Amino acid sequence: MNYFLDDKINKAEIIFPGVRKEHVHWIFAGVCFSLFSPAFNLATNDQWRTLKDGVPKLVVYTAFFYFSVSCFVIALILNISFLYHPALGVPKSSCKAYLNDWNGRWWAFLAGFLCGLGNGLQFM
Repeated sequence: MNYFLDDKINKAEIIFPGVRKEHVHWIFAGVCFSLFSPAFNLATNDQWRTLKDGVPKLVVYTAFFYFSVSCFVIALILNISFLYHPALGVPKSSCKAYLNDWNGRWWAFLAGFLCGLGNGLQFM
């Protein structure tokens, strides 16, 4: 559904026949998402026995806290980077311009809120 709502910024037709070499980022994102669940499982269960004796495993809520903080930091870094070095030929912007322009931003805020709420509830 996202491909119908993005004003044709992304090209859904490149997903189906295969990934082109200039789209190695799709691949990188897929690897990151595919490693999320096993990494979270290792963080809470320590199947590889990497913790020293006596060190308690992370409980799900503590692991989710670290996950949320790292998502926030990565999102902040990426968003600021894309403001000053945008992709897809979009004009450059700045933090000041971003903060002053709330036209349609509530949709993004709502999407982030729903995603965070869904992630939080998933771990409960």
